[in-house]
Amino acid sequence: MGSPLRKLAIATPDSLTNEDGFRLMIETHRGFLRQDGRFEVHTVDQHQAFKYQYDLYGYLASMKIHPEYHFATMRMSDIEVPTAFDASVEVLYIPTKESYTTLKGLYATSRGKVLK
Repeated sequence: MGSPLRKLAIATPDSLTNEDGFRLMIETHRGFLRQDGRFEVHTVDQHQAFKYQYDLYGYLASMKIHPEYHFATMRMSDIEVPTAFDASVEVLYIPTKESYTTLKGLYATSRGKVLK
């Protein structure tokens, strides 16, 4: 049986996701991520948006969106910084696992790493 504390643990992205080079790759491949259904459209819950005003990452965490996707979701949704999130945001674009994994694999390969 799992520990009750495990339920409180916050998932964290892997170190590759936080590398500046990978974030630059997300920036330059926003079009790739937004084409041909390589994203999910998430309709923003306006009550939650009010609660998490100026805290996009908090909102995404409350919607059970893994932190690995937070930066990509922010940039795909044309939000410059997480503090720019408010109730005026109606939809968020979340990359699919497949498209995100493809970019991570390309980036890792370019850095001489192998993804597990």
